[in-house]
Amino acid sequence: MSEPKAVQTIPASADDVAFFREIEGLQGKRPMLVLPEGLTAEDIVALSMIAAERARQITAEGYTPAHDDRHETHGELELAGGEYLLHAGSGDGHRAQFPPGRPADIWPWDDDDWKPTTRVRDGVKGCALGVAGIAARLRRGEPVEG
Repeated sequence: MSEPKAVQTIPASADDVAFFREIEGLQGKRPMLVLPEGLTAEDIVALSMIAAERARQITAEGYTPAHDDRHETHGELELAGGEYLLHAGSGDGHRAQFPPGRPADIWPWDDDDWKPTTRVRDGVKGCALGVAGIAARLRRGEPVEG
């Protein structure tokens, strides 16, 4: 197994600040997704999977932005997304403790809504729920910060 790559952090540049200000100006509009340089093919596939899941949540499940805005009051979307991400990253023993219909206490919705499957699928669901939560915050006018 190869060693994980070190993550290099750099302070936000003037370009980063301008980028986030531009995003703030797009609230309420349908912007085009622009992928920055440096992403791998796997990153792009993962992002596509997340976008497809979010679209499925809207079109197949009826969890539209209007629905989310009526029900998202205390970070429920992010809490649910985080629970799926935690489950995706957990070992088999932990995963066995929380099968479908038996979520951890932090789960914000009905137990029947807890539907983990595979680690990848759980990660995708978690990220898509996070996207829904961020989108709801943007619609409420919360500021975008770098």
